[in-house]
Amino acid sequence: MPVSLMKIIVSVFFILFSTPWLLAQNGSGFSSNNEKKVGMMQQALNGEFLLPFRMINLDADDIDFAEFYGKTVVINVWSTWSKPAVNLIHSFDSISKTLANDSLVFIKISVDHNLDDWFTYSDTLPLSNNHYWVGDSYRNSIMWFTLESVELSQTENIIVSNLPKFVIIRPDGSIKNNNASAPNLPDFVVEVLE
Repeated sequence: MPVSLMKIIVSVFFILFSTPWLLAQNGSGFSSNNEKKVGMMQQALNGEFLLPFRMINLDADDIDFAEFYGKTVVINVWSTWSKPAVNLIHSFDSISKTLANDSLVFIKISVDHNLDDWFTYSDTLPLSNNHYWVGDSYRNSIMWFTLESVELSQTENIIVSNLPKFVIIRPDGSIKNNNASAPNLPDFVVEVLE
């Protein structure tokens, strides 16, 4: 089956299975209920266990994150719409080439809304190694790491998604560092290796 046809099938699959959930969230893609978002943020704290999730690779294969259990995993959560995230991809890849080994894996996970945007953009960069897409659904536990509380006033705040985000997962699936330094900073390598 040609890769382009597979890409279309995967896109349709995600649309069909995510639409009922999105409609249940008042059509907004996610409930405006801050309590629910705060609860999700609590699940992304150091020491918690990363909940299972599935990803799509550049060959349009469905991958279970559990395949990485038994290794330390450094995750770069990014999106094509986030210029700071795009700018750090090369730094992340450069360090991963130096440090990656049998027990330490570096992966990039795109949270682009549109699968085609990710596929198209991936053709312009050397991203083939350990690069995945999960979409931007908040049901997916990897998105919880991107949530941040922004104070609008002394009495009101909102929860937003902020990228890029770097996360380190222990071999047992627990969160070692839910807010690792960016790969262009000296602390990044120290945090990965400690």
